[in-house]
Amino acid sequence: MEQTKAVTLLILVGIGSRYETDKQAGISHFLEHMFFKGTKNRPTYKEIATELDYLGGDFNAYTGEEYTGYFVQASADKFPKALDILSDMFFNSTFPQAEIEREKGVICEEINMYEDQPQSKVAEEAQKLVFAGSTLGRPIIGSKETVKSVTQKDLINYHQSMYNPENTIVVVAGAQEKFDWQREIANKFARWKVDKVHKVRKVHKVKSGSKQKIIHRKTDQAHFVLAFPTFKITDKRRPQLRVMTNLLGGMMSSRLFEEVREKRGLAYYVGAGTSDHHDAGAFYVRAGVMLDKTQEAIRVVFNELEKISKTSPSSEELVRSKENMKGQIYLGLENSQSVAQYLANRILYHNTIIQPENVVEQIEKVTAKEISDLAQQLFTQQNRTLAVIGPFTDTQFSKLI
Repeated sequence: MEQTKAVTLLILVGIGSRYETDKQAGISHFLEHMFFKGTKNRPTYKEIATELDYLGGDFNAYTGEEYTGYFVQASADKFPKALDILSDMFFNSTFPQAEIEREKGVICEEINMYEDQPQSKVAEEAQKLVFAGSTLGRPIIGSKETVKSVTQKDLINYHQSMYNPENTIVVVAGAQEKFDWQREIANKFARWKVDKVHKVRKVHKVKSGSKQKIIHRKTDQAHFVLAFPTFKITDKRRPQLRVMTNLLGGMMSSRLFEEVREKRGLAYYVGAGTSDHHDAGAFYVRAGVMLDKTQEAIRVVFNELEKISKTSPSSEELVRSKENMKGQIYLGLENSQSVAQYLANRILYHNTIIQPENVVEQIEKVTAKEISDLAQQLFTQQNRTLAVIGPFTDTQFSKLI
């Protein structure tokens, strides 16, 4: 990337929360935290943090249902140092016992934080509902019980058995300076061998069916998530799903924003999105609305989903959604970190790289009829999932769902 003076190094491992056993729930996330707590060459978190800060960039890690990522973004001339630190954390973390015990408290507080945030709590409950019967429905962070039960041996065994060359992607994006990235990475990774590759266990199939969950809590605002199961991330209908999602709730001029917020003033935030995985997916609408207008807001959402199922969007609306997406795609690839994540995700889910122009080309081909046809397939009453948090009873929304 000649237009930048930065570089991003990203290591993405194709292991996340959905591949854990019930007893292990949250260990992928726990392991991610522990990579920053000390290595054979940098024994304490202070030494790691000091060296990372010296790079003057951004460093972090993240865990999803199907991956765990570790990255450093720094000025391009610091690439060898960034690679040395990140590879040291990746291969030589020692998981100190005292740090494990301390981190249990940190992660339990993180769980408390999510529990105290209505938007996070209702999203978690919706995930459980729409992916019922699958480990995809389990919180990435695990539970306090499983977190507190993690041992040093558990972390070492999980690291050794689940992290291997077969499921790891290393990406570099940015200004190359005078460094030979391939050679530098090979020096750190080429000798990585494992005696036995742990086979990732198969996951349970997602069960369909209408479901609802009311989380009774005294709040000043109601939050709800309405979701429908979709399909795997590599499904040929994904471009249509992306355009439809954007048209419904991804823009300020989207249908849901206009109907729920602008016309009726029922919500501050309202939007649509997707959750995409190797073998399953979901479409969702989320909103924070007035307590006494919650049912009205949900009805408005149902009406909009029904409309798009019965009537194809206008050509002007379709073009606007596509143009908005094109802009978002290109803006989203402005820096080295976003490019690195794009490349890693392409390899993880598609095992091939296609240029952003090709993604735009797929979007351009989507027709209005394809969108209404897809809406008919997805937005069925028997597959509705509704999660609501607020001072409500369990039966208040039964007729709606």
